[in-house]
Amino acid sequence: MMARLGYEQSKVDSALYFKEGVIVAVYVDDLLVAGASNSQVEEEVQGLLNSYDAKDLGNLEKYVGFKWKRDRKGRRSWLSQEHYVDKLLEKYGMENCKPNAVPLRPGNPTEEQGKEGDKKLYQEIIGSLIYLAYGTRPDIAYAVTALARHMANPQEQHVTLAKGVLRYLKGTRDLGILYDGRKVFQGYCDATWASDATTRRSWSGVIIECGGGAICWKSKLQPTVALSSTEAEYYALALGCQEIVWIGMVLKELGFGHLIDKPVKIFEDNQGCIKLADTPVLMGRAKHIDTKMHFIRDLIKDGKIALEYVATTDMKADMLTKALGRQLFEKHRDNCLESNAHGGVTKGDLPKGRYDMGVKLHEGEKHLGKLQGAKQGTIPYE
Repeated sequence: MMARLGYEQSKVDSALYFKEGVIVAVYVDDLLVAGASNSQVEEEVQGLLNSYDAKDLGNLEKYVGFKWKRDRKGRRSWLSQEHYVDKLLEKYGMENCKPNAVPLRPGNPTEEQGKEGDKKLYQEIIGSLIYLAYGTRPDIAYAVTALARHMANPQEQHVTLAKGVLRYLKGTRDLGILYDGRKVFQGYCDATWASDATTRRSWSGVIIECGGGAICWKSKLQPTVALSSTEAEYYALALGCQEIVWIGMVLKELGFGHLIDKPVKIFEDNQGCIKLADTPVLMGRAKHIDTKMHFIRDLIKDGKIALEYVATTDMKADMLTKALGRQLFEKHRDNCLESNAHGGVTKGDLPKGRYDMGVKLHEGEKHLGKLQGAKQGTIPYE
């Protein structure tokens, strides 16, 4: 049906459809339509309404649990899930709980066996938090991913720690991602070596930014044991490069290839990792590294990425690799997220009429809901 309306399905993400000046994102039975002008959006929406049993929900304000605000004059957009946080706190009876300063204290969670916890409750809490952690809250991504490893057999301590993340959200419910329109596409890659006490595997953290805010992030335990911190960082860098290549393909397909015309800057805080990537020779301590990781060198050689050193204290992805103390955690968090009450976009900033998706090209968008027969898929947002 979308083909008959003149849309081409993305070869990179099957839930994206586009044609000249118009982009349609599909999430199960919800559609988001963005266009180069209000009249074009209205025309496309009408075509969809004529082709599907759908309902026009009007200007973009909420979409699959996300809240979107736009300050057109200031060229800023703000994405959050504060209402989702409120519902979680209400669901688990924690509306009036005492807030935590951090989602997870250093050293938690432990592998020690203790009293068996409420498995159903634990899985419900973690499942709900995962949607939030990879929607708009990279600050809880490490805590949630680490706790998710205990889903099969949670102990009471794990249930307590999961509720601790909810306590942290109580005090930070209004945090969201602010996009200020900067035409910068860049990444941060980091790793904590041998941080898993049981397997001695390392933890990778990746943040990709575009338009002044994070659009993708990863917090992931590495699949193999790294023999050095350099190797662990190299694996994390490879993970970040994979995401950058994929997002670059999406941008190019949608007509924003100018953002990747020059090498994408990736910030790394390990000098040994940078040297390993920049030196295409066999190094004694790196002979065992899987060849698939060395595609980083090809990206550098082809001018697609450029590595730049950044101090560990300024490495945003550090909070995705381990539980940090309050001072350093808040520094990294505040570099990624912003409170709606302190510099974010307020409702009064919003002009009347159609708003766009935060990209200068688009001048309008519409939200269609309950689309019957829509193709299932995922929006390109981790």
